[in-house]
Amino acid sequence: MPVSKRRRSPNAPQTNIPVPREFLTQRIAEIDDPAELHVTLAVFRLAADAGSSPPGVSEDSVVADSVLARTFHEDRKSSKLSQRIRRGLQYAVARESIIQVVLEIDGHDERWYVPSSPDNREALERILQDPGAWPTAGTNAVLAATAPSIFSLYEKNIGILTPLLTDQIETAMELYPLGWIEDAIREAVTYNKRNWRYVQRVLENWAVNGRGEGNHHATSRGSAPEPFDPSRYKQRRRSSA
Repeated sequence: MPVSKRRRSPNAPQTNIPVPREFLTQRIAEIDDPAELHVTLAVFRLAADAGSSPPGVSEDSVVADSVLARTFHEDRKSSKLSQRIRRGLQYAVARESIIQVVLEIDGHDERWYVPSSPDNREALERILQDPGAWPTAGTNAVLAATAPSIFSLYEKNIGILTPLLTDQIETAMELYPLGWIEDAIREAVTYNKRNWRYVQRVLENWAVNGRGEGNHHATSRGSAPEPFDPSRYKQRRRSSA
């Protein structure tokens, strides 16, 4: 079932922005990180402006958003800004406020984000069963898979996250593409080296020597991991400070 190709002009933003009810009734009270909250709301706004069905926005568009740059008082080209936004995106995915999806576009993968609601989840499930074109301007994009957050992926495949490990993953997100970290975790599983030190060594080796394999998809299409609870680890971090 192809995704609707109805699009609005980028110069005609939505006056009213749909916010999923479950976000307002369940998720928002749990958020204690302003960056996560601002990034989540930005995804809702940018996805609504896109005018597609289901609504979605690329990671690049979120990172380049001028409203977030003003909110965080950072230059739009600042690496610190992009790191804060990408970290906020991963926490929002972990909280299930937004859905992370992978699109195959012209031979490479792109991450997109969709507000998490029953209707949007059902729409994505239908598209995964019968992939169709995603309504991106001038590209023939196909929805390849939904992707868990990097934190949920680690917990499912490696083990329990501690505040220290959470910090180390966040640091890795500042140094390496997210897809690399995901693939390094899967390599650790393949070779039964289920620890973060091995994942780090793989990443460092790829950074120095390059990657010899072909294209790596940014997600596994197996069963979804259990949701990662961002608040649990932030609370532990405060307690251990």
